[in-house]
Amino acid sequence: MFDKKEEDAVEYYLKAISLGETKAYSNLEYYLYKRGRSIDEFENLEKTIEKINYKLDRGKSIFIEGKNKIEQGKRDNNYSLIKEGIKQLKKSVHLGFYDAIKDIIDYYENEEKTKSNLIELFKYKQKSVYYGISN
Repeated sequence: MFDKKEEDAVEYYLKAISLGETKAYSNLEYYLYKRGRSIDEFENLEKTIEKINYKLDRGKSIFIEGKNKIEQGKRDNNYSLIKEGIKQLKKSVHLGFYDAIKDIIDYYENEEKTKSNLIELFKYKQKSVYYGISN
């Protein structure tokens, strides 16, 4: 079982989801991700969420999907899966979840220093300055 504060937070997000708040699903997913949990752990949650169109604000959800693909790609030594995860992180930035910029910068700083990788690194470092995100 989880502690009372987490239970209250999940309950709050579920209420917001049931009221049709479009950002509530991705906020709940991100909240659980930061606590090392996932939505899959809650049996009745999917049924509640299926009734609501939560795809309007998916920046955080796409970020989490991308991070999971990157982690799986690293475990399996699957470079194409890592690249797919990076694409999802970039998509989450385009959808307004700017915290993903930190992970994109980390990726390009540790990648091979090709011309295209350095261009991407520079581009996302500029975005981090523009959005006031420190690494």
